Amino acid sequence: MIGKLIFIALLLVFGAAMFMAGMWAPETVRGPVSSGLSKVLPATALPGARPSGPNLVTSGTPSGQEATTDQETPPPRYDTLLPPVPPPEPGDYVIQLGLYASGEAADALAAKAARLGLETAQVEVVDRHAEHWIVLIAGSFKGPAEAQGMQVEWAQMLNLPPPLPLLLLPPPPPPAGS
Repeated sequence: MIGKLIFIALLLVFGAAMFMAGMWAPETVRGPVSSGLSKVLPATALPGARPSGPNLVTSGTPSGQEATTDQETPPPRYDTLLPPVPPPEPGDYVIQLGLYASGEAADALAAKAARLGLETAQVEVVDRHAEHWIVLIAGSFKGPAEAQGMQVEWAQMLNLPPPLPLLLLPPPPPPAGS
């Protein structure tokens, strides 16, 4: 009996230690774990984006009509879209609605967002293992404070776990003539 209680106590202590380690983990560790979970979960850990930036694939209609703006530029790494701490104020911020292995997988959530009046876009990214992903994004915000309320509101509207991640899009590439 005492052995069982000690075993249960050790399990509880180990579980609490793992929880605290996860909470205190730096974003460089949590990001890959979250992207790995997105293979299992429909949306993780982007709302009404405009068609600019590298490899932006617009999905204004759920039928999946895709138009890539720049095929020659390689897609950005997902971790480069995560804002630094503290985040810079003027920037091109969007909210991540989901992370998917293909554009077709993102179309269901894009259609649901469109029915609720949110314009979405799909951004092709790669992870640190060079695997390609599609990030479903929405919104266009000048700073993180502007997007803060929408992260929770849109999560509730779309039945996603709040708050939705905030991403900082890279500046568009310079024109070819420059």
